[in-house]
Amino acid sequence: MHDLETRPCSLAAQIEALVARHVKETEALEDSHLDSCIDEAAIQVQRHTLSPFLPTAAEDLASIFNILRLGPRHIMVDLGCGDGRPLIAAALLCKCRGVGVDISQQCIALAKSIVSQEGLSDRMVAFFRWDLLSDQEAVLNRLVEAVEAKAQEAAIECKDGVEAVVVFLYVYPTLLARLVCLLDRLVRAWRDFRRVEVVTLTYHLEAPVGGGEGEGVLYRECGGRVE
Repeated sequence: MHDLETRPCSLAAQIEALVARHVKETEALEDSHLDSCIDEAAIQVQRHTLSPFLPTAAEDLASIFNILRLGPRHIMVDLGCGDGRPLIAAALLCKCRGVGVDISQQCIALAKSIVSQEGLSDRMVAFFRWDLLSDQEAVLNRLVEAVEAKAQEAAIECKDGVEAVVVFLYVYPTLLARLVCLLDRLVRAWRDFRRVEVVTLTYHLEAPVGGGEGEGVLYRECGGRVE
């Protein structure tokens, strides 16, 4: 398990500045998610929601980027991406390509808006509103295609191609358990890449997926385990 230690403050400070530029929209999104928890009209969506909107702290992101040594030869996949800040920060500061998925239309709309405001394009980071729980076969195929597209784009700029696919999860443990089957198949599908890294923040998998660690598959638990 990796204890989160602050990376040189410049990186954390840059992420804080990114968050600060969009704080009003993010706070509105948090309020909306809280309201939806008691809104009868939102019950059906809530049944398929992986987790409440949990913004990742800038210090945690800086530490994770440092642990992973993110760079242009990485593709980061965020399952339950919320406002997209991990992927957007990784794209801006590490030149890392990303794919984010969330069931919330509000989250995806905000993430795409921030991408546009920050001068990024969907060639660097793309966000999709997909339900990770209802049709995992379709989501599996879409994610594999999306990452392959990013790998092809990376190959144009990086002669050595993609070094690693990073799967990032910051979701509640009871809901994380519902993703085990999908994660297992994703890791197996991406074993053709040099390395696959599954990164969990605060809440962690009970056991490795995708055939276990080894042969280019790594698991990184960041932050303390919370029961």
